[in-house]
Amino acid sequence: MALGLMVVAMKARYRTMADESFRRAEELFQSGAFTKAQQEFEFFRNEYASDPRTHRAKLAAELSKVAQSIDDELADP
Repeated sequence: MALGLMVVAMKARYRTMADESFRRAEELFQSGAFTKAQQEFEFFRNEYASDPRTHRAKLAAELSKVAQSIDDELADP
């Protein structure tokens, strides 16, 4: 019984940590911190590979790269 409760608690903690990581990556992207967002999305993909949002994280990491590239181009006259 105690082992079952421990497994449930570990899964809940894993899910909470995954949620926090994904939310942090989205917030970084929204704030314009594209390189940091890309790194966080990549971290999410590697750390939480079984999460169903992994595909979204991959696309978001690529989009972050593109956004940073555009940002760099606009900053360099």
